[in-house]
Amino acid sequence: MFTYPSGGGDVAVHVYGSDFAAAAGLADYVAAAAAAAVAQRGAFTLALSGGSMVKSLAGLVGREDVDFSKWVLYVDERNVPLSSPDSNHAAAHAQLLRKVPVPASQVLTLKEGLPVAQAAVHYEGQLLELSGSVLPRNAAGFPEIDCVLLGVGPDGHVASLFPNRRETAATEGWVLPVSNSPKPPPERITLSMPVLNAGKNVAVVALGQGKAEVVQRALEVQTLPGALPVQLVQPTSGKLTWVLDEASASSLAVADWAAGSKKFPRSENPPKPSA
Repeated sequence: MFTYPSGGGDVAVHVYGSDFAAAAGLADYVAAAAAAAVAQRGAFTLALSGGSMVKSLAGLVGREDVDFSKWVLYVDERNVPLSSPDSNHAAAHAQLLRKVPVPASQVLTLKEGLPVAQAAVHYEGQLLELSGSVLPRNAAGFPEIDCVLLGVGPDGHVASLFPNRRETAATEGWVLPVSNSPKPPPERITLSMPVLNAGKNVAVVALGQGKAEVVQRALEVQTLPGALPVQLVQPTSGKLTWVLDEASASSLAVADWAAGSKKFPRSENPPKPSA
């Protein structure tokens, strides 16, 4: 059973002139979230996706206004050795973590060699061990991650929450096992949709022409719940931000938004071009 969550009213869409400018904008976004969290309680939690999203974090390298001594965890991870080219941690380490002063002890990684169900339990246990001052819980008992950075696949999946899958519909649990992913490798662990939606600052990062179709569908076409998981990303009390470049935003009818017809997402399909 899929339903759109309550909330989702606070949405921003930022379109940058290039992927380089988008990376700089994303760095500013993370820096602002980190500064607010550290000022409030002396801790900052950042959840990273894998895939192309982590490449967009290049703008964080060399930043002196980001407290990199805080906590990093993963939105999802493949159940493979951490040194594997399929590992999200391996990609994050190569693209970011080895270039910024994040203590290795504060990067929460998958435990290698476990069956996927046990790997999910172990990862959730690591989150549960963090104190409320580091990782607060909301009224429903879900962790309030300060900054959640999501990529989006061509099928609209986020994290390892794929279209019309029971994991995507789950309303309980922090970390879920995925044993037969439609995209290889088949075994993964993932934060649940309620955890993503408990985030304080949630960003969907989609750059390049290859993302144009899914961006247009996600932002301008109402789908059946579950058919496009990224549309289920609707923070309950935080803010959702889309980070795009001109290429990924090229299929959007932004002029219609200015005219007041924009909804998130629009309830009607876009008009078909005349013959």
